[in-house]
Amino acid sequence: MLQINEMSNVDSLYRGTDFDGFVGTGFEIREILVHTDPTPASDAQPHYNMERVTWGDKELLQVMLGVQGCEGPGVLGVWASGV
Repeated sequence: MLQINEMSNVDSLYRGTDFDGFVGTGFEIREILVHTDPTPASDAQPHYNMERVTWGDKELLQVMLGVQGCEGPGVLGVWASGV
């Protein structure tokens, strides 16, 4: 639940920011996956749900952006309204 609240906070920040004329850019949760076991992976091909003690914020986001399994490019998708 903590991650959903964090995404909501980031969404509010992005939607209120003017990115050189792009206004209203935000985040949307399309799907929530609940894993009951770690996903087999390696350091060479990491998965956000692999058995691991800690993640750096940037590293975890990079891994989540590259994971296949949902529609689109990865677990996280960014969309812009009014563009």
